[in-house]
Amino acid sequence: MGIMGEMAAIGMRIAAISRRCILGGKSCVIGALLLITHAAHAASASHPRLVLTEEGVQNIRASLGSVPLFDTTLARVQAEVDAAIAEGIDTPIPRDLSGGYTHERHKRNFLLMPKAGALYQILDDERYAIYLRDMLMQYEALYPTLPLHPQERSYARGRLFWQCLNDANWLLYASQGYDAIHDWLSEEERQRLETNLFRPFADFLSVENPQFFNRVHNHSTWGVAAVGMIGLVMDDDELVERALYGLSSQNMDASARDNDGGFIRAEGQAVGFLANLNEPFSPAGYYTEGPYYQRYAMYPLLMFAQSLNNARPELGILEYKDGVLLKAIDAMLQLTDADGEFFPLNDAQKGMSFLTGSVVTAVDIAYHVGSHDARLLDIAQRQGVVTLDDAGFAVAKAIDDGKTRPFDKRSINLSDGTNGDQGGVAILRTDTESLTLEFKYTAQGLSHASSMSVRKAVATTSRKTRVGRSRPSLTTRSRETRRRTSTASMKSAVRTIPSSLFSIFPIVPCKWSVRLNGTRTPTRCSDARWRCCKARVSTIHWFSMCFA
Repeated sequence: MGIMGEMAAIGMRIAAISRRCILGGKSCVIGALLLITHAAHAASASHPRLVLTEEGVQNIRASLGSVPLFDTTLARVQAEVDAAIAEGIDTPIPRDLSGGYTHERHKRNFLLMPKAGALYQILDDERYAIYLRDMLMQYEALYPTLPLHPQERSYARGRLFWQCLNDANWLLYASQGYDAIHDWLSEEERQRLETNLFRPFADFLSVENPQFFNRVHNHSTWGVAAVGMIGLVMDDDELVERALYGLSSQNMDASARDNDGGFIRAEGQAVGFLANLNEPFSPAGYYTEGPYYQRYAMYPLLMFAQSLNNARPELGILEYKDGVLLKAIDAMLQLTDADGEFFPLNDAQKGMSFLTGSVVTAVDIAYHVGSHDARLLDIAQRQGVVTLDDAGFAVAKAIDDGKTRPFDKRSINLSDGTNGDQGGVAILRTDTESLTLEFKYTAQGLSHASSMSVRKAVATTSRKTRVGRSRPSLTTRSRETRRRTSTASMKSAVRTIPSSLFSIFPIVPCKWSVRLNGTRTPTRCSDARWRCCKARVSTIHWFSMCFA
């Protein structure tokens, strides 16, 4: 289709967008701009254009050997990919659940794709482009032959993997690899990949699995981001619009549930990428499912946002909802303890920290596209690795230039809910983080009750204590041991929290009481406008707070 033909089609689709402004004026502007500018982008834009750009590649090549953190990361990735090339490519028929050979092999393949693509761009070495092309061509031959995965454990079964979530992982990573070698491939090779692999893959994740794609959930962020990113690479604006707004029509049972028993979608709920930015994040940047799940969702959200920022900068996607994505990164980092581990809110797994790869990406992107917050460089130095793209290079260069400033963890009160009016999470810290109190009174993302944690750092060992309705006793954990907390140590810990820390929140201490007789009579505040919350500090100790 020529430019004039595209513009005529775009005009018709703009009219359609004006009738489905599901998230307010900003979303409608994004949709209209997306369509108006599509023809010009398709005619002029080259690749790479997602998280690695032509300008970024030139800057990186000009500085190779002079930016230590980037060079170290590059050498590590090069050694990994060189070993994979020597081993050969394997794309087995899917058979296993997570942990089995076929699952882990396909997972390893998709993790290698953007690495090989970045190495080709940065080092200008065709060995990596050839390896990536050959791998993608194996998938191009395999994918049309695949039925649904033989394992029937998921409410949304994949083809390469047992669940659509992992298929979405594959497509998101593959889109980065394809973007890196797009212009190196022949027209015939691109046509084969897009016709037989990428477009059917995107349709499978979305049109064929609305129960996975059309919802607001940390899993679905991967689906919408993957479809949107491959759409950007292929100049397929229909896919990009589908990613932003979700599917316009669907036939789903309103009572349908996922494998965790949760409802797929509420009646009238907005869907798509913009909905997954708008609904789960409060204006303060708190993610309603908690920092552990936010860490998982932030990677696809930020990768697609960064890709839109590079390929469609006029959309202003990073300013959406008053820049909530960048606020969310700071909020996520604030919800870590002295060792950088996320507070285990809801049913989070313990031990996950800001050293994980998704947070490395988040920190690099936040620094690069944000206000160049030098505090983020402190986190990046502790992570010891950067991404092999424009953002990672910007961070490594800034660190080498001596711009790092300490990342200050402060006492904060993060609101919860789309509009910030459904509770929140309060963190009270001493200056040295020797003692931290976390108080969760959220909208109960993932259906978990309010809770309180008191965390006391002793020497170089971080001891963490979690209390709440679901845990009648209190334990303390260190890297070497876990033991029951003594009454005396918790009494001392609670009493060392200075009451002045409460003054900056709409939360006040109702009574500092240590009940040696084990009574459980609720503590009452003198001001009836405040509600009282009690948390068990030990078998016979209670700590009481009140909040608005």
